[in-house]
Amino acid sequence: MLNYIQILNSLGVETRVVGLGEWASMLCPFHDDTSPSGQVSVKRGTFMCFGCHEHATFERLYHQLTGEQLSILDDIDDSVPLDTQTDLDILSGFVRKDEDLAKRLSAYSRESFHRLYYPVRTSREGSSYLKSKRKLNSTTWKKFDLRWGISGVMKHRVVFPIYNEIGKLISYGGRTTRDAVPKTRKVRSAKSTLYGLHEALLKSKRNRLPYVIIVEGEFDAMYLQQCGYIAVASMGTSRLTVDQEGLVYSWAKRAFVSYDEDEAGIDAAELAIEYLSDIVPTDQIRLPSGKDPNDLSATEVEKLYKIVKTG
Repeated sequence: MLNYIQILNSLGVETRVVGLGEWASMLCPFHDDTSPSGQVSVKRGTFMCFGCHEHATFERLYHQLTGEQLSILDDIDDSVPLDTQTDLDILSGFVRKDEDLAKRLSAYSRESFHRLYYPVRTSREGSSYLKSKRKLNSTTWKKFDLRWGISGVMKHRVVFPIYNEIGKLISYGGRTTRDAVPKTRKVRSAKSTLYGLHEALLKSKRNRLPYVIIVEGEFDAMYLQQCGYIAVASMGTSRLTVDQEGLVYSWAKRAFVSYDEDEAGIDAAELAIEYLSDIVPTDQIRLPSGKDPNDLSATEVEKLYKIVKTG
C-alpha cells in the first residue's frame, strides 16, 4: 500500500495522526493556514480542509505542495521510515520530474537549507519586493537569512527560516511576491516558538530581554527589529500556545501586544493579553486602523512604540 504520510513527511510536511488513526492533520497548502486545519486520509490519500473546505486527491495535493506531478508506478514498503538511500530510490519512482529528495529530507539544518534555497539578493524580483513592499534593507536580509525559492512549493517566494530560541531550524516559510493564494506558506507548524526571538537574543546578549513586542507577521517583526525594537511574531492570530507563553515568561520582563486592527487581530490581542498578564506585565499598543507595523514609516514607528523605551 502506498504510504501517503511518509511521502508528505519526506517533503518536509509535518503531519500528526488523529482520531482512530484513519486521518492525519497538516497545514492546508490551499490557504494561509497557521494551525493545522487540513486532514489527509492515511489509507486513501484524499485531502480535505475544515478551514477553506478544499477537497483534493493525493495527486492534486502533491502538485499543490511541489508544483510537480505524482506518477504512481510501483508499490512502496511502508514498514521502513524514509531515511535511507534505498527508500529515497524507491520514492523517486513516484516522481515524474526528478528532484534531489535527499536535500529535502535533510533541509532542517542551516547548511542544507542554504543548499536548497539561494540568497535573496540573487533575485531581482525578491530584492525588489523586500525593498519596495517591506521596507527591509540588505542588513536585515542577512540578519534573518532571507532566501529565494526557484522551484517547488516555494517558487517565486521569499523564504525565511524559522529558528527556535537556541538557533535550531524547526521550519521555514515563504511569502509570495506575486498575486497568488496562499500568500504565505509554511512547511511545518512553528507555533512552538516566536519568530525573531532567536535573532533578538543574539543581538541583545542578555540573560533576559527588557521587553518584547508581539506582532502577527514575520515581516512585521523583521521591520520593527530593523527600526531598533525587540519584536517577535506569533505567526498568526490563533491563540498563543503554551510554548509561546513560556518563552515570553522565560525571556522577557514585559510584553506588548500589537496585532493588526482587524476583527481577528483585535480578538487575538484581547486573548493574548488575558493570558500573558498572569505571567508578565502586559500592555497593548494599538495600530492605526487598516495598517500593520510594516505599513508604518520609521517616524510613525518611533512615535507609536516609544512607550516601550520610556516605560
